[in-house]
Amino acid sequence: MMISGISIAKIATCILLGCCVMMRVTGSAIPMWEFLSRDEKMSHLYGLFSKQVARFCADSSRPDCNKNLLVTGIRSLASMDDNVLDRLDPYQRGAKEMIWHAMVGSNRFASRISHETEESYFTTVADLANSGSETNGLGEETVASGDYIQSSESSRPYLSGPMVIRVYPDGRPVPEDQKRPLPKDEDVDELRYSRLPSIEEIEAKSGSKFYGKRTIEPSMLKRRMSFIADDKNYRRSQALRLRHPLSYERTIGNLIQQKFPVDVSTVSPVDSRARFGQAGLAVSLFMFQPNKAKGGTKYIFAALPRTQRGQPLVLGGDPKGKNFLYTNGNSVIIRNIDNPAIADVYTEHSCPVNVAKYSPSGFYIASGDQSGKVRIWDTVNKEHILKNEFHPIGGPIKDIAWSPDSQRMVVVGEGRERFGHVFMAETGTSVGEISGQSKSINSCDFRPARPFRLITGSEDNTIGIFEGPPFKFKMTKQEHTRFVQTVRYSPDGNLFASGGFDGKVFLYNGTTSDFVGEIGSPAHQGGVYGVAWKPDSKQLLTASGDKTCKLWDVETRSLITEFNMGTTVDDQQVSCLWQGKHLLSVSLSGFINYLDVDNPEKPIKIIKGHNKPITVLTLSPDRSTIYTGSHDGYITNWNAETGENERVQGHGHGNQINGMKATGNLLYTAGIDDTLRSVDIATNAYAETSVVKLDSQPRGLDIYNDIVVVASVRQIAVTQDGKKLSSLSIDYEPSCVSINQEIGNVAVGSTSDNKVYIYELSDTTLTQKTELEHLGPVTDASYSPDNKYLVVCDANRKVILYTVPEYKLAHNREWGFHNARVNSVAWSPNCDMVASGSLDTTIIIWSVTNPAKHTIIKSKYSKYPFVNESQLINIYISDAHPQSQITRLVWLDEETLISVGQDCNTKIWRIEKI
Repeated sequence: MMISGISIAKIATCILLGCCVMMRVTGSAIPMWEFLSRDEKMSHLYGLFSKQVARFCADSSRPDCNKNLLVTGIRSLASMDDNVLDRLDPYQRGAKEMIWHAMVGSNRFASRISHETEESYFTTVADLANSGSETNGLGEETVASGDYIQSSESSRPYLSGPMVIRVYPDGRPVPEDQKRPLPKDEDVDELRYSRLPSIEEIEAKSGSKFYGKRTIEPSMLKRRMSFIADDKNYRRSQALRLRHPLSYERTIGNLIQQKFPVDVSTVSPVDSRARFGQAGLAVSLFMFQPNKAKGGTKYIFAALPRTQRGQPLVLGGDPKGKNFLYTNGNSVIIRNIDNPAIADVYTEHSCPVNVAKYSPSGFYIASGDQSGKVRIWDTVNKEHILKNEFHPIGGPIKDIAWSPDSQRMVVVGEGRERFGHVFMAETGTSVGEISGQSKSINSCDFRPARPFRLITGSEDNTIGIFEGPPFKFKMTKQEHTRFVQTVRYSPDGNLFASGGFDGKVFLYNGTTSDFVGEIGSPAHQGGVYGVAWKPDSKQLLTASGDKTCKLWDVETRSLITEFNMGTTVDDQQVSCLWQGKHLLSVSLSGFINYLDVDNPEKPIKIIKGHNKPITVLTLSPDRSTIYTGSHDGYITNWNAETGENERVQGHGHGNQINGMKATGNLLYTAGIDDTLRSVDIATNAYAETSVVKLDSQPRGLDIYNDIVVVASVRQIAVTQDGKKLSSLSIDYEPSCVSINQEIGNVAVGSTSDNKVYIYELSDTTLTQKTELEHLGPVTDASYSPDNKYLVVCDANRKVILYTVPEYKLAHNREWGFHNARVNSVAWSPNCDMVASGSLDTTIIIWSVTNPAKHTIIKSKYSKYPFVNESQLINIYISDAHPQSQITRLVWLDEETLISVGQDCNTKIWRIEKI
């Protein structure tokens, strides 16, 4: 990669500096080397060198080895040039050798040290074992004790360094950041209050065991004692970390909040989180959440549950009654049940997730995926720390249940060797065997009271009963005549209910498993996909493929209320959940319905959105409404302030939408059904009379006044008022189209010959003007709102800016920091910034006015950052949509960016300059 004026080596140095800051270090930690003064650097280097001397002289027979080497080091430091000091960063590769040679290399005594002895010092197994690093750096050295050296066995995370570390591309820090106050750190304090010993002091201590230790001023003795006390507390904390890692992390998190207060006045107080890197890099990263006090309501528009016809969906309820869970693709979505706009997404599985369940304690969630893996992760911390990962079965997991004490877990599904397994959640140790059923198991549950019982529902039409622990097969119940889709114990454990494909619901005794009776005759006319108990165990909610949910009285086994959910296939009910006062059901469409017992004909509210990858994104002309379209042909409009949404009604494309743009009161869409359609924004419905049939599959569209230009395979069509006015045959395959609103130029990107074709639109006729060469297939192009620039991105990972109408490069900087194909580019309304989204799951925001400057901000723990940036504009958002490529971007205003991806989520990002 060629960048004018910047060598690859300098870029590598910049990257290395960022990596060093983000690493977890052990023993001792310091801020970025460039931010230390000369005295601080000398003091730290002397401390590191003294440890090397102690280890070297321990095996040496030379007289006064310690004294001579330490005196040599002091003299070398005193005469060392600042540039040499800068190059001795102890966290770089090969730092040990560099520091050793810099301190003793030119001395008469050092010349008598044999090369072989020195080589063995740097390469012994013990040395490598103690350093714990492949880089041979001193950032992970051991700590001095009463002897010359003592190994540190624990890995203590220190917090040090400025709150935001910014560097230029050549690795130099931003000058004003050198004056920024550092967070308090005891290692740094000790470093600054230490001083180098004089040669006389070293010679006076000849033979003393204190060689290799830094001298401390008497006034610092009290502080030193507090360090010792802190070290004892630290050892205790490490014992806590090993025995109770999640409790340790929560404790550390609380201490961090006390030690590093963060100004969160610009975001919601409820949902603000301070994020800290492992080596102490603190960056202002926040999830946008409702902030009613300021009126700026920002959301993540979370995906709906991914449903499949004929398959039950499992909803997980929070035992505290605040949240509920479901899955979509590789993600687990956590939504607030009172305000579903508040959502969190966990995306750490490497394959699609089928089920997620809260532990009864509420502190953990277990999620199971298609490969048979179960991940158990923390719910308290925003970063959702992984506690355990197990692989209990060799196929898709369909259901998970926890024991009431949160210690045991049963998982069931389509394993190759077994269809279920029960084990300890802490260790994975087996506590029984799930057997006795001959086909895949769809559902399972733990009895919430002693004596413990397990129940499973299988596709062999039986219910398995297991007693334990250790759990052993006891019997099967065979009342069902079709697949058993769901089994659930009542909250008091006295009964359990089962629902099957035969439309029947049965009740059994929770302790003896004796048959109690049937609910309804039958309960539903279609398969039963879900049952949910009222918290007092007196009522039961059922969901069915007959497009109804029903509420039953358990004692009399009679119907209380029937909820008719619709008449279409998408209205089939595939799951239900009773969470406190809320009764929820899920339709085959993915919609989440809040049922109203008092008005069963109309839900209290319906959560809508997408459960298939989102392919298009645009705004209404007044920028108050966000429109998103998915590959299943559905379009959803979202209120940009509140997140309220509604699906566009009427007969649409029925398949993937490739282009969408709004003008006036119309929203134009182009789909792979080879049609151009329009939506009346006022009525939120497709206009049936304005369908334009295209000759080939459309790839993109744009609007010039009231003229719609559609780029299709081998053809560019010009339409107006629902009629095709002209078409231009082309010999390439287009990918996108953008129109300059001032001069009427039309830019069409090509994926077949790596070019951008520029046309002039005169009336309804297109005439080619020029073409721009790229090194990879062109994926997107967009003219700036002021019509002065054209930005183009391609599959070669580049974003290129052209001036208009000359179509020359706007600058000589290469915007090529993406790691994979760039899918989309978007302009900020003020034309100062360009956002690009990529297959590599990242978003980069480029500065048009300062194209050479950039800073990198990675959100390792916070998946949805609030980026609070100062002077350097180019922002790199890592894992914007984890494990999902970015498909489209659009700016809501100068400080708000919207992104969509294949994870079906729409995310709002705030980019604010201080």
